[in-house]
Amino acid sequence: MAWLSMMAESIRGSALATSATMAKVAMPPMRKFGYSDSRATASIAAGGTLGILIPPSVILVIYGLLTESSIRELFAAGFIPGFLGILLYLAAVRYVVWRDPKQGPPGEKLSWSERWQALRGVWGVLVLFTVVMGGIYVGIFTPTEAAGLADLYRAVVAVPA
Repeated sequence: MAWLSMMAESIRGSALATSATMAKVAMPPMRKFGYSDSRATASIAAGGTLGILIPPSVILVIYGLLTESSIRELFAAGFIPGFLGILLYLAAVRYVVWRDPKQGPPGEKLSWSERWQALRGVWGVLVLFTVVMGGIYVGIFTPTEAAGLADLYRAVVAVPA
């Protein structure tokens, strides 16, 4: 759930709002699966704070506007540290659970085919992220144009068949 909090925070721009939302969404299933309350709340709270570096972070956009810095360069500068923070945080959670398995009991095992099948539902988001962030980094379009393209893409994908 930590990675979900981080991604949601990067879009919302508010660690507090993300933590409140994720607490409502993620806490009940985590309790159902037997996670300790301390581990669940720590994952939700810390996950929201790391998302500030991950593009498209609202905080980076506001900072860029206030300091008249390039938003594209801020996004590029935040990408690697943000995802490195996610990986290190996930490793820390994994270590804590390895040390004390009661902190986060294992879920049911899925076969690789079931894992790939579960990923089919998120292909649209992955394509959107790749096109938008790749286009900004390569210089094909500005962050504002990328936002417009993302909105158009969202409208097309969201239209029922």
